[in-house]
Amino acid sequence: MPVKCPEAFDKLTPEASYWVGFLLADGSLYTQKGRRHPVLELCIMESDRRHLEKFHSFIGSTNKIMYRSRDNTVRTTIQNSHLTNRLQTLGVVPNKVRRAEVHDSLLVNRDFWRGMVDGDGCVYVGKNLASISLCGTEAVCRDFKKFVGTENRLHLHNGSYYYYVNNRQAGALSKLMYSNCSVALDRKLKSAERLCQRYDLTVKKEAVS
Repeated sequence: MPVKCPEAFDKLTPEASYWVGFLLADGSLYTQKGRRHPVLELCIMESDRRHLEKFHSFIGSTNKIMYRSRDNTVRTTIQNSHLTNRLQTLGVVPNKVRRAEVHDSLLVNRDFWRGMVDGDGCVYVGKNLASISLCGTEAVCRDFKKFVGTENRLHLHNGSYYYYVNNRQAGALSKLMYSNCSVALDRKLKSAERLCQRYDLTVKKEAVS
């Protein structure tokens, strides 16, 4: 099925920047035999189906969302050369697990980093600990560290790097990334609001699509 808005990423609006981050975290590009241009696939948990619908709305896709029972996930595949070529210039490339890097234009973009955290991060609010973390390549986690502006060290576990901020630092970061946001993963937005409330910080709400 055609994409009605293949130019959706041509201008880095807050929403476009968010989806670049989310796709860098959770999306994949791969080439099918006999096709010149890669296919974009986005696969997430079925409980987050509404988020996939938001992505479809952003790019104007009427593709059917497919359900996979063996791992309780939903996915969509997008075939549009203009869209996938643009995403590659922004760092969403094939085999990104080891190659992922943040495009210079997105290094200090809070919407991009919110997309990354929504895709490959965690917003945790427990009884005695609150934290925000991101998992990725060493390059991605070092850039996240610079964006956050804290001096915690990176952690390496099973070949992946992690960066954490805890408690009040996490509250401040939560406010920075999620306040007045136009799009976010519903369950992480709720966690961000709880995290801010713990430290008497307010997440100002915008109409989240």
